[in-house]
Amino acid sequence: MHLSRIALLFFVAVLSLFSEVRAEDEAAENDDGGGGDGDDGAVDNYNSYNYYDNCEGDDCIKYWAGYAVYPKKCITYEGVDVIVFQVFENGYKQCSDTPMGTYITPVPNFVQAYLDQMAHNQNDMGNDDYQEPAASVYAQCTQYNGDNGQYSVMIGCSDDDSHSLSVNIYSDATCDTRDFENGMDDANIDVSDLQIPFHSCQACVTWLDKNDDEVDDQYYENKQINAPLCAQVWSRKQQCDRSCMKMAKEYQDTPHWSRSDLILLGILGVFAVCMMAGVITKRRQLTTKEDALLAADSSTKPTEPPMFTDVQLYIAFAIFAVLIAIFAVFVMKGLTWALLLGLNLALFGYLLKLVMESGSACSSPDDEDSDD
Repeated sequence: MHLSRIALLFFVAVLSLFSEVRAEDEAAENDDGGGGDGDDGAVDNYNSYNYYDNCEGDDCIKYWAGYAVYPKKCITYEGVDVIVFQVFENGYKQCSDTPMGTYITPVPNFVQAYLDQMAHNQNDMGNDDYQEPAASVYAQCTQYNGDNGQYSVMIGCSDDDSHSLSVNIYSDATCDTRDFENGMDDANIDVSDLQIPFHSCQACVTWLDKNDDEVDDQYYENKQINAPLCAQVWSRKQQCDRSCMKMAKEYQDTPHWSRSDLILLGILGVFAVCMMAGVITKRRQLTTKEDALLAADSSTKPTEPPMFTDVQLYIAFAIFAVLIAIFAVFVMKGLTWALLLGLNLALFGYLLKLVMESGSACSSPDDEDSDD
């Protein structure tokens, strides 16, 4: 009886010591980018360690409900493959508002956190048979037997796609020195089931429909605290500085014209050219009609000459067109739309004025007598 109690106490002490060591290993920033042991007990290992117990300072987040993480790009920054990601406080906006910041973390850290989150979700759904992908072993530095012998490999960025992951080859046992061949270090290993969802807003906490009798009183609080993906990448994040932001910049991050914008710009541009042609044609028609009336009846009073000549109108139109083109090239959307819409409105108003004048201002005296 006493022996069984001693054995039980010894077993509890060993488990407690193992948990503390495991917690310290998870919290530490590993130079080789290792993100976990990758075994099937990822959920249990994570749940035995509460990241809130070790977070300190103003950036400590206890409850992750409502937060979201957005993986942007995979880059090699200062010789290390990292995931550039953003964290959003209002996840319900689908990562469309201003982020809390832009950060980086080594690729293995992010991948292991993502795998832990998937296992956590499966466990919450009651799927006890879930197993991590076989390729999850590459989330840490491991040895691989290939056609050319044994070498070290670990997950990292693909050489030809900044939104894809590949297994990279290293010449040392700790995966610190890349083994390049023809400028590439990707191994021919299938990791299609280990890809993380770039450009996809990932909620930190995913709620499931559960009855109250299916969960205990601590379920909802623990659910908000235990968010493996967000908690792990947040605890191991580094600020993405200016040079990092420059490398992480993507096309959608820079000001550009969308396809619908370009279509609307083209329509308004063609409309402006057509109205300009209509203005010139209508002015010449009025001039021709007035000259004919003056030749037929010398008593007819000539109308006042137009304020602008055709040449002046051409010059003004050309100046507006050049300014609009310059603003459009530099993607100055506000000025481009303002000038283009203003030009269209001015031409439309002037053309309408000319049409009204052509129907009333140039009537002949004979027409008035015939009416009487």
